[in-house]
Amino acid sequence: GMPHLADEDRELLRVVHQQAQRARAIVRDLLAAVRGRDVRRERFGVRPLIDGVLAGLRATAGAPVARVAVDVADGLPDLDADRAGIEQILVNLIQNALHAAGPAGKVTVRVTASETGITFTVEDTGPGMAPEVLPRIFEPFFTTKREGEGTGLGLFVTLGIVEAHGGTIRAENLLPPGSGARVTVVLPPGGTAEPAGTDREPEATALDGAGRVLLVDDESAIRLAVRRWFVRRGWEVVEAGDGGDALAQALAAPHGGFDLVLTDLKMPVLSGIELVDRLAVLRPDLHARVVIMTGDVASPEVAALIGRTDRPVVEKPFSFDALAEAIGRVAGSKK
Repeated sequence: GMPHLADEDRELLRVVHQQAQRARAIVRDLLAAVRGRDVRRERFGVRPLIDGVLAGLRATAGAPVARVAVDVADGLPDLDADRAGIEQILVNLIQNALHAAGPAGKVTVRVTASETGITFTVEDTGPGMAPEVLPRIFEPFFTTKREGEGTGLGLFVTLGIVEAHGGTIRAENLLPPGSGARVTVVLPPGGTAEPAGTDREPEATALDGAGRVLLVDDESAIRLAVRRWFVRRGWEVVEAGDGGDALAQALAAPHGGFDLVLTDLKMPVLSGIELVDRLAVLRPDLHARVVIMTGDVASPEVAALIGRTDRPVVEKPFSFDALAEAIGRVAGSKK
């Protein structure tokens, strides 16, 4: 391809390309998480669904699906569920299991039915999950894979889809230790689950009806996902990629011109810490509407701000429920 490139240039290009791929994967997975609430139900058979998933995995390079054994009980009822969502669950679980099992290992997918619903289990013969990893695997952005191998959003998205169907998911290590891991998903029997969103919308109060949010983050992937979440709830979103831009927008706004200022802390030009401090002095009306999101609670500057501010702080990676709850605390008195 590019013989005139020096080795270090080629390496740089490779890293840039990897980062772009990773950013694209993160956006894709975040959008899946944001869309996880929209369940489009249809009736379909479980066996053809699994066959389709395995065919798809076979088609994507690097998935040696011959190592996947499938055991589907006879006479399973059809699922009444969101087909794309259930496919995504299976793809995520089987891919993770293949990764854990390694080239020599095996993966087994079992499906059974009982009065509690339809149970999918995905087992692998890998080393199992470290005890400190196990409680965290459903957190967004948590991954044990090497840089470039995964976004860490797969199980977060999976959890969202399972919950949208009124189901449960749990992960455990097989005994004896070191002999593998198992993830179990139970979906309620067809048709009885409430459609997504009817049973748990804690954000309905503060977030219903249009508001204006100033969304400040230097990562466009995060802005994109959070923007979509607000737009779906009827909000108007004004974006800023750094604290300086955000401060200019805030100062130009009329009194109470934003119902919410949602800001990251670590940013170029003007940090979120400086933005929050300046709003406290220059625009107390908007400072009262600040919610902070940060992935860096460990750094001394951030810890100091959190220690002295009365503004709600949402830790990245966050669930949208946690975000909604924080927004409710500042936007609850919205006109």
